[in-house]
Amino acid sequence: MEQSNDSLRVNHNDGEESKTSAQVFEGFFLWTK
Repeated sequence: MEQSNDSLRVNHNDGEESKTSAQVFEGFFLWTK
């Protein structure tokens, strides 16, 4: 049970990081353009 919760927690964090990276990359692309 604990491992499953940790896995979900890690996946959630990865999703947030990916979304943040996408926003930063998009903002950087618009800024450079």
